[in-house]
Amino acid sequence: MVTIKVKCGIQRRLIIFTTAEKEMCYEYTCKNQIYFCCQCRKQRRRITAIMGYDDEKNEEYVKLINKEHFCKPLPYDPEKYTKIITLKKPGYQFLDNCSTLTRRILYIFHPNNRNLCYKYLWRTLEGKFYCHGCHVKKKATAAEIFNENKENEFIRLLHTDHICEYINYEPEKYTSCYNFVTKPDFEIQTKISNGNKKLIIFDKNDRSLCYIYFDSKRGFRCTKCHEMNKTVFTKLCQNSEGEEYVILSNAPHVCTPQKYIPQPKSIILRPPDIELILSKEGQKMLYIYTSNDRSQCYLFKPVRKNEDRLKCNGCSNLLNNRHRKRKSDEIVDGKVVLAYLFKDGNSADKYYVRMKADQKHLCKPQKTSATKVPEPITIQSDEYFLFKQKLKKKELLYLGIYMKDDKKLCYKYCYESKSKLFVCNACGNSKNRVRITAKLQQNSEGNEFILASGVKHICKPIKVSTIEQMKGITILEKSGLSFDENVKKKKSTEEKRILKLPNFELHRSVTGIKDGKLVVFKEDDKNQCYNYFFNKHDNCFLCAKCLKMKNRVRADLRIDEETSEKFVELGKNEHCCDPVKYEPEKELIEESNFMVINRESKTKPTKLIVFTSLSKEFCYEYIFKKIKTYFCVLCL
Repeated sequence: MVTIKVKCGIQRRLIIFTTAEKEMCYEYTCKNQIYFCCQCRKQRRRITAIMGYDDEKNEEYVKLINKEHFCKPLPYDPEKYTKIITLKKPGYQFLDNCSTLTRRILYIFHPNNRNLCYKYLWRTLEGKFYCHGCHVKKKATAAEIFNENKENEFIRLLHTDHICEYINYEPEKYTSCYNFVTKPDFEIQTKISNGNKKLIIFDKNDRSLCYIYFDSKRGFRCTKCHEMNKTVFTKLCQNSEGEEYVILSNAPHVCTPQKYIPQPKSIILRPPDIELILSKEGQKMLYIYTSNDRSQCYLFKPVRKNEDRLKCNGCSNLLNNRHRKRKSDEIVDGKVVLAYLFKDGNSADKYYVRMKADQKHLCKPQKTSATKVPEPITIQSDEYFLFKQKLKKKELLYLGIYMKDDKKLCYKYCYESKSKLFVCNACGNSKNRVRITAKLQQNSEGNEFILASGVKHICKPIKVSTIEQMKGITILEKSGLSFDENVKKKKSTEEKRILKLPNFELHRSVTGIKDGKLVVFKEDDKNQCYNYFFNKHDNCFLCAKCLKMKNRVRADLRIDEETSEKFVELGKNEHCCDPVKYEPEKELIEESNFMVINRESKTKPTKLIVFTSLSKEFCYEYIFKKIKTYFCVLCL
């Protein structure tokens, strides 16, 4: 089978021939780096293929994901297509430009004269380079880059029919910037609520005025100019000595400077000064301790359900009743103290709280023992009873839990089908509205038992005899509820492929975060693997290469409750990328085995000394350069 990559009009086409004579073929169209058979797609059938690159043979190849077509091959007409040209260095050149939004310019040189070229600009939304001269004349002439910053990097020219002329190659014109800003003429502020950064550049004549820039993927953009559909941005850089400075673009501001507002002082609290507890309903409850013995604390609850923005529960209750007078005849006035919860790494046990330093509580700290959520209580079959009651067309399920001292009294619970819990309605309908729940469970032997919350009832128990005398009451030996859902969940997780050790490994991420990278080995070859990175937004691992092809291949890290062992639950989507060679995790060097030497002179960079053994007789010497990296002196 012979394959060739071509284009048809504006859209790309992949032609796969059925015979060596190239008379009949299948035509594929491209979307998000994945090719779909055109005729099968009209029949709503998914026949796909992807393009890859063989490093050993130094050539491209096509991988067919589904080979059996539902359509018939088409006759190949070569006049309908134009072949796409693949270009390698030195046929093109990249430049970073600080006077444009993306700062990326691609030059395609004339094949016989490097002083002439076509200038391409990068478009983030399309993920391609477009010829600037053709774009002015309203024609899309695009190019794509593959294997960027690698030895096998190449450019694929999707269109070669330029309607513009070659221009002179003048890189100096685009690499010049107007100005640099150094400290203390700028500062970076971090928002307390979400951790987002913004850049403040002071006015030259008046430091009470400034320009505010928000952080984006390509740099900091001026906020007010962005609202006026004008792009003015800066680039934050660092020199060899670790000093930060700002490069300004040559685009002038269309907005006026704003008043400078200093960043409010913030404090960061970590365990054991704070403690996060989840209630049985899944609500977050944060305790900020005010004493060393943890006997007193402030209780914080989410502003909204399952939110990381929390408010002081005592201050909130006082403000809700601010129209009522307290014993001291003072009316409560002020603001609720807020705190923001953040994860510290990928582990669920590691977290910290950031809050403003100048906040004052309206309430007083309360005793810790009164605010703790009690542990659930296991109730056996002889300590409760189940019954049903017919009410017109409905039949409700109830639970009665005997009092420990007197079995003639009990607390009555009603079954909620949505939450699948028994709830005490008497406590829920009271003024304080306490939600007390109980859950029916089944052990390995098939015997039922109740797992009740340890919260104390605020309602009074009722007599068991009054329940038995009610109309339509039938006492049940068993609940009749099906526990097949747990079995279905276990079967569904098995169908999603559960991986246990040693079929996967957890490594540090590129930025050094522990367990920030997941390595899943190929079934038949341990030397091949798929690399996943941790996504904070979805709280899962995603395959990096598949995500570039717009295919979300997910993996979740779980813990077995019985054995406390970690395992990986793979998602439904299959990989469309090829596995890579397995690389063991690089060893970390402890603080005692290296040292950093800071030079006072600006001409001499910072040094890093890494010892080869505990005796510290021999070492490797590194120097600090750009992108926060140390390079070995002798290897360099």
